[in-house]
Formats: sequence, structure tokens, C-alpha cells
Amino acid sequence: PLEGSIPAEIGHCENLVTIEMEQNKLESPLPSEIGLLTNLRYVNFRQAKLVGTIPTELGNMRALRTLHLDSNDLTGLVPSELGKLENLGELLVVGTDTSGMLPIEVCALTRGNLRRLDCLDNQDCSCPS
Repeated sequence: PLEGSIPAEIGHCENLVTIEMEQNKLESPLPSEIGLLTNLRYVNFRQAKLVGTIPTELGNMRALRTLHLDSNDLTGLVPSELGKLENLGELLVVGTDTSGMLPIEVCALTRGNLRRLDCLDNQDCSCPS
């Protein structure tokens, strides 16, 4: 497994369409510069030992179809900016320490392409009624 942090320079890899970093020992936050990767379609950081909050800049990745952040030490709220990801089909944040209700913008994606939204283990994870 990879160890250490993800460099901010990842934001210079604008032609990336896939990031597969499952089961690593990153033990670092996800850099906000990842939001510069607007061609990304698939991102998997499942069990990568990420810490910190989910960057709001992920909402800039409009081509994104799959976002797996599950089973990490992520905290805070799921950012409302993820509601801009109209092509998103899967969003997994189960097994993280995120808390609070899901933003209405994210819940609205279930009326479009979002077919899998999983945050069941998380505190107060639900869509507002």
C-alpha cells in the first residue's frame, strides 16, 4: 500500500479520468486541488485512511460518475457542493465520521442519475424531509 499524503500537485494532472487509491495508508486529508481535475469520472478512496473533511472543491468535478470515500476517518458535514455533480451515479460515505443530515442539494441528485447513496453508519445521515 501507498503511505503518506497526496500532493497538492495532483491538481496539475488535468487529463486524469480515474483515481483508484483503495486500501492505502495515506493518513492525510484529501487536497482541495483535486477539485481541479474536471475530467475525472471515477474516484475510489475506499479504506485509504483519509482524514479531515470532504473538500468542497469536489463539487467542481462535473464529469464525476462514481465517488467512493467510504471507510475513512473523514469528519464534518457532507458538502452541499457535491450537489453540483449531476452525472454522479454512486456516492459512498458509509463508515466515515461525517455527521449531520445530507444537504438538500445532494439529496436532489437521487431524482437524476444518483442511484446509490450510502451513508448508513454515519451519525444522523438522512435527507431532510
